Amino acid sequence: MKVDELRAKLFQLEKHDIICLAVEFYKLVPKTKKEDYNLDLLIDKPEVKTVKPAATGASVSFEKWKPK
Repeated sequence: MKVDELRAKLFQLEKHDIICLAVEFYKLVPKTKKEDYNLDLLIDKPEVKTVKPAATGASVSFEKWKPK
C-alpha cells in the first residue's frame, strides 16, 4: 500500500480506531529504532521534522589514514 492510499483509509476511520492503530504500530517498533528516529519527539511535536539516522558502518577519515 502506498502512503496516499494509507492516508485515504485513515481519513475514513473514527478517531478511536486511529488511536488503536497508532498504539499497535508503536508497539511493533523496536526500542532502538524509536530512539534512532526520535519517535517520542515526533509524537509530542509532530510539526518537528526528524532527521534519518546515518547509515550504519564505520566511516574512514582520510586525514588520519596514512599508507604503510
